[in-house]
Amino acid sequence: MANKRQPKQKTQPRGKDKTTGEPHEPIEIPVPKRKTFEDMLRRAALRRTSTSK
Repeated sequence: MANKRQPKQKTQPRGKDKTTGEPHEPIEIPVPKRKTFEDMLRRAALRRTSTSK
């Protein structure tokens, strides 16, 4: 599923390296497309309203 052409963004993981005590190095994660993100939000909203009765 990892598309090499998909845009990526750097993120800073939380915590520190156990051996050096330094913060972890930034890693690259894929950036979802706007439609994918909106679909996830819509599904989460539907799930939330169906369980809140």
